[in-house]
Amino acid sequence: MGAFRLGRTTGLPVHECWLRVTDWPAHAAQVPLTAVSVASPPPTGAGTVFVVRSAFGRLGFDDPMEVVAWEPPSAGRPGRCRLEKRGRVITGWAEIEVREKGSGSVVLWVEELRFPWLPAALDPLVSRVGRRVFGRALDGILGAGGGASGASEGSGADIGRCRGYGVRSRPSPLEVAHMARQLRSVGLEFVESAPLRLVFSAQVSASPQALYAALADDVAGWPGWFTAVTAARAVDDGAGREIRLKGGTVFTETVLAREPDTRYAYRVDQTNAPGLRALLEEWRITPAASGARVRWTFAADGPAPLRLALRLGRPGLGRAFRDAMRNLDRRLARSPGI
Repeated sequence: MGAFRLGRTTGLPVHECWLRVTDWPAHAAQVPLTAVSVASPPPTGAGTVFVVRSAFGRLGFDDPMEVVAWEPPSAGRPGRCRLEKRGRVITGWAEIEVREKGSGSVVLWVEELRFPWLPAALDPLVSRVGRRVFGRALDGILGAGGGASGASEGSGADIGRCRGYGVRSRPSPLEVAHMARQLRSVGLEFVESAPLRLVFSAQVSASPQALYAALADDVAGWPGWFTAVTAARAVDDGAGREIRLKGGTVFTETVLAREPDTRYAYRVDQTNAPGLRALLEEWRITPAASGARVRWTFAADGPAPLRLALRLGRPGLGRAFRDAMRNLDRRLARSPGI
């Protein structure tokens, strides 16, 4: 369990401050690689459900949340909101309080994050990461015209000293598309030697031939079964690929292996995804008694925090892969000629 507490003072009037901190999609604009969708009709109130989608490349997971208490600020009374996390990867809760202070307001944010599959020894790290990520997001939300200041933070029941992260906002999609960085050029041996290797497997009813064709020959069809992919196209007569993902992440790739019905691999040469130093993905296909077995290896290099974050998200990433394989299997069953 990772617990943390944040406090912010802002020049925003209390009602404007309340509207900002409870504008759930606005939170995603401050946290890279995330998107928020509200599943309930407006207005927000007890029972409202929204889903935070966190994704890195083609890997991601959903973090559904429900508003279980909702008390907007009124004369002489602070506003209070409590959220319960309903996901399988992350559970816990968050409480937000917005209180009037002179002509401005004070925000208090307390959150508890639980990763059921993480050892308790990592709780302090979860708390530190949570404080930093949510602190920056809160500063960005309040800072757009509000002048957030007096940032205080702590873990558990303590509020620590002021640190003031400053205002930070995510670039627009147009800016992101032009921020691609060159990654290290790696070969197929990187599949086995990469500092981070995430390996997932699944069995499908489709034949190895149909599965390989969907992966390697029908690149443009990827958005039809891998929901994180919004656009895909082959370039240079199939020697390369250009991929765009939800949230604006882009990949320019070189195909390294095309072995019919058995192997398909590609290296990312350029991307705007932060932190990556090298990335290679390999798809291995083997015949099975009633179809084929596919193994996907995500081989990457990056700073230690990035590698840790990807390892922590492994259960959710595995679910995303299995969902994609089920989607593809159904797609091939409906249209064998794809």
